[in-house]
Amino acid sequence: MRDPAAILLRLRRVRARANSMIDRWYYRVPARATEPYATHLPVLICLARIRKIRRILELGAGTHSTLTFLDRAAFPDLDTLHSLETNASWAERVQTAAGDERRMTLTLVAGTMASALSTIDVDAYDLIFVDDSERRATIAQLVRCRPRSAIVVVHDFENPAYRAAARGFAHRYRFAALNPNVGVLSNTRFDTRDLDRLTHVVAESRDRIATSSRHEWCELMNVAFGTARGS
Repeated sequence: MRDPAAILLRLRRVRARANSMIDRWYYRVPARATEPYATHLPVLICLARIRKIRRILELGAGTHSTLTFLDRAAFPDLDTLHSLETNASWAERVQTAAGDERRMTLTLVAGTMASALSTIDVDAYDLIFVDDSERRATIAQLVRCRPRSAIVVVHDFENPAYRAAARGFAHRYRFAALNPNVGVLSNTRFDTRDLDRLTHVVAESRDRIATSSRHEWCELMNVAFGTARGS
């Protein structure tokens, strides 16, 4: 009788090899960015140009994402940013970087992000950004919450476990022009042509714009998609 554990290990290796080939030949995923924590910036900035985004729920605060949301050049329509963070020292660092910003509330979560989500009305937000340390469970909880209209953006979407957890969303898009990838999820149908265009624009520009250069991404998105909705 064959060893079930050995069979499972072989299946996992075959699946990993298949995923690697798909990434290379179908999605044409580039080499990992030198600033991997900022590859979500062009996606977020683009979304603020094709949608009116007033209220944002951030699951996992960050000096790149949080400060981008608070930047009026990137998100001029922002009224409310609710950031949740599970790491106390990191929360303090982000709060210090954000300064005295009345539009932002940063909440330190005592348990898991998924458990905190169960008490939040996800339909109160236009955009939900997922970049916490337990994204698989967080995405799964968001599937259970079933946000009706919010766009959900997930960092590190090249991770097969995150993509598997996101299958409960009706519509999914994998932005692969930068590595780490970014997922755009929704239960309401959205036009992917803008995201296809974004992929093309970023692929042409990624060698000359630093991944973390928020100002340059804003300028590029203004040219490609028009100025942000509140400008």
